[in-house]
Amino acid sequence: MASEGFGVLIDAGLSGRELEERLGASGIDPKSIGALVLTHDHRDHCHGAGVWARRYGVKLYAPSGVPAAIAASYGERTLNRVKVEEFEPGSAFAIDGMEFSSFKTSHDAHASVGFRIRNGLAAIGFATDLGCVNEIVERALEGCDLLYLESNHDEEMLRKGPYPYFLKRRIASALGHLSNEDASKLLRKLVNPNLKGVVLGHLSETNNEPAVAFGEAHTALTLEGAEEDVLLLVARQSVPGRVVDI
Repeated sequence: MASEGFGVLIDAGLSGRELEERLGASGIDPKSIGALVLTHDHRDHCHGAGVWARRYGVKLYAPSGVPAAIAASYGERTLNRVKVEEFEPGSAFAIDGMEFSSFKTSHDAHASVGFRIRNGLAAIGFATDLGCVNEIVERALEGCDLLYLESNHDEEMLRKGPYPYFLKRRIASALGHLSNEDASKLLRKLVNPNLKGVVLGHLSETNNEPAVAFGEAHTALTLEGAEEDVLLLVARQSVPGRVVDI
């Protein structure tokens, strides 16, 4: 996301080179990214964080204890020579005029957060890796102009899929990931007159299909009478997504 030409990258699960290529393909100059913010310490969210932060000399913002958890899991040198600022989940901090209000998410990580991001003109809600939704999450995301929501799996595809039983239980648990059905229920609660766009993210390549996730979210918007007013997009793992202006 960017405000007045200053970009902030939320999570860096890809390699530094892949991040550069994805940004370039979207018409974004990697040098315009002035800060990196992490939601939690799982590899698919932090793999390229150290390389990126060192290469571009940007500060890394992360929930308290997450940098230590990353170092313990992936090696002490992972975040070596990186400028790090830690914050308590539930607190707020500012980056170049953008206010990041964090909120706890239910996920099996050292600490996991989502964000409500404001720059005085618009508000963006960012929430992935949600095993379940509670009132804290709902309050944090209400009234947003743009939402980035997890829609990880189709419950039937997960149940019948190839994953071992323990992994299926983990994904479907209150500390796992949000299903299409639960994402759509949340979306219905979050429809508001200001909402201009919704991006569905963190889709499983094994237990979901973009068309299935899109269909359920589109039904949710239709039930709320917002299908013509809200841009609905699905982010995919293999290709860069569309740039959305709000």
